[in-house]
Amino acid sequence: MQAKDSLLTTKIEPPQIGVEIIWRERLIKKFDGFKVRKLTIVSAPTGYGKTVLISQFATQVDIHVVWYQLDEFDNELITFIRYFIASISRNIPNFGVQALNFADQYKDLSKQIHSIVILIVNELEERAKEGLVAILDDYHFINEISIHKFVEELIRYLPKGVHLVISSRYVLPMNLARLKAHGLVNEIICNDLKFSRAETSKFAKYHKNNIISEDIIEKAQIETDGWAVSLSFLKTLFLQMEEDKRDLSLIQWKNREKVYKYFEEEVFCHLPEKVQAFLINTSILDEITPTICNDLIEEKDTKEILENLKYQNIFLTKIEGKEETYRYQHLFQDFLKKRLNRKSTKILKMEQLATSKGKMKDDVWIKVYCFGTFEVFGKNDVKPVQWKTTKAKEVFAYLIKNSNKIISKEKILEDIWPDMDPKKTSTWLHTYIYQIRKVMKKLGIEKGLIYKNGGYSLKRKGIKIDMDEFENLFNYSMIEGIINPIEYLEKAISLYRGEYLEGLDNKWIVEENNRLQYIYISALERLAKLHMEEQEYIDAINYLNIILEKNPLLEKAHKMLIVIFERIGDRIAAINHYENYCKILKNELGIEPRKEMEGLYYNLIKNNDNNKKYPIG
Repeated sequence: MQAKDSLLTTKIEPPQIGVEIIWRERLIKKFDGFKVRKLTIVSAPTGYGKTVLISQFATQVDIHVVWYQLDEFDNELITFIRYFIASISRNIPNFGVQALNFADQYKDLSKQIHSIVILIVNELEERAKEGLVAILDDYHFINEISIHKFVEELIRYLPKGVHLVISSRYVLPMNLARLKAHGLVNEIICNDLKFSRAETSKFAKYHKNNIISEDIIEKAQIETDGWAVSLSFLKTLFLQMEEDKRDLSLIQWKNREKVYKYFEEEVFCHLPEKVQAFLINTSILDEITPTICNDLIEEKDTKEILENLKYQNIFLTKIEGKEETYRYQHLFQDFLKKRLNRKSTKILKMEQLATSKGKMKDDVWIKVYCFGTFEVFGKNDVKPVQWKTTKAKEVFAYLIKNSNKIISKEKILEDIWPDMDPKKTSTWLHTYIYQIRKVMKKLGIEKGLIYKNGGYSLKRKGIKIDMDEFENLFNYSMIEGIINPIEYLEKAISLYRGEYLEGLDNKWIVEENNRLQYIYISALERLAKLHMEEQEYIDAINYLNIILEKNPLLEKAHKMLIVIFERIGDRIAAINHYENYCKILKNELGIEPRKEMEGLYYNLIKNNDNNKKYPIG
């Protein structure tokens, strides 16, 4: 057992809070009537200002307030009881001596919870007649069941005038239904804690120079969705920049970096690997339900995982009016998307499946995915066709590529089996055509494959193909004068779930993959340029990084990134990127950068005029 003199006194002292905070009057009012209630729960994810709010409330209370700051080392019942009693003793001298003496007699204290609660409650009733507020902060660190039982029983029997405040990231694991029904429990949740537009303005302008405009504040409100920690990062970044060099895109970009690091350190790294994988895999969904998750990631316990995420307040919000339907907080969703393995076709097809499920037009009978793993789905199917052989799948993919054309039997044999005897492969082809016809019959398009004039032709009617949509969207975005080309380009690249027919290897596949990858890179490059023109540098950087994942030697993408870093005033990042580019060229090709790139670099390190505009390229 823990000795009394080993207690940390700082854990039972009110916390110190920053000076630049605003008074949250509308939330303080939510504590009204606490003297006739037993409990106030303040529950929200990390960074929503739970502790600050409780601290503000504590300064307004006209009765004794005691504080117990919990951490992971408090998961032993005797430790918890000692600290709880010690916190009360700061205002009521020698409180709980009888209860502690009783507790010291037992090795297994979990069987004596009721007796200890009686001793504490009776003493509170006798010695806290003027009232008392006891605060348990960061209760989410507690996972010991006996402590939950102790607190639940304590709440039930608290005497009149004694009020408990519990802050936690998690939903409290206690049965409080009866107390709630009698109006004895007050709850302040995430939506309450979000900064309102007025509070955001007040917080942003809480500065001696009062220099933040309403336009900036409006954008900050949208960007952060009222999340306190992100607002704080944003404001700090804004005030750190010299007034004539402030760039909202740069501030937003750097704020995202801080927010993502916060998510990583405060939330993500503490979760089990299975939950981490679930979060990443479902981050592309705008609406999350157990049914969709079961279908798309083929897990049986997704409902349980969602319930646990909801219990832990992991930035998951229930969508009103829709049963068991959730969405992620948008910054957390963006953080998770950054961790997506862009080469995982299983993950990247989810969005297409989720949005197409139940929404196919009547004239579409099958959906074909050529990007990533080649997969074919029936009209109402959520699982792909299981092919009898890999070669039958390749022949069908070949026919899809050449659909609505009559391809001679000789041409098919030459492309599919280029180095083999046509007499032998002709028999194979007949076998695979038979397998394909069986699949098509099952899918409801048995007459879609015909043999005519010595060749085969696959009718495209009733077949929706992702690479067709991809090329059509890209071509449409290139029409001169088109409104909002970014929208079409983004839809196009969302279809590119991986390289063409990943896992299959043949000369005709390599040639088609190279053609489609060129279009994909061109789409990304055009998106980066359009976002640069709009000074939306975060998006431009993201697209350029995707390009360089595909082709690390593409000079144009490196140049654009250097120009962006220069424009947003991060000359160190620009110089570092150039030097990394030089290393890549040296290691991969054994060459130096071209004169134009060298010129850009030397202008960068010599020129102190941060407003100079380099050409996009």
